[in-house]
Amino acid sequence: MATTKCARCDSTSFEAKVFEPRGSNYKLVSVQCASCGAAIGVMEYMNSTTQIQKLEKQLQDVAADVDRIRRLLQNQR
Repeated sequence: MATTKCARCDSTSFEAKVFEPRGSNYKLVSVQCASCGAAIGVMEYMNSTTQIQKLEKQLQDVAADVDRIRRLLQNQR
């Protein structure tokens, strides 16, 4: 398997650095060469899939609470 190398200095060591582009409301993560700082890629700061999964779990919890309340109310009749 090939090893990723920096196009500028041939280093094989990389790091992630959080930054906020000027005029942007969102942070991003730059994957860059640990030696010279040349950017090789950019990723979302917050992983959308993780955020959606958290919201899905919260929605399931609310639905379970509503179902539990509905059953309690039916038992009181």
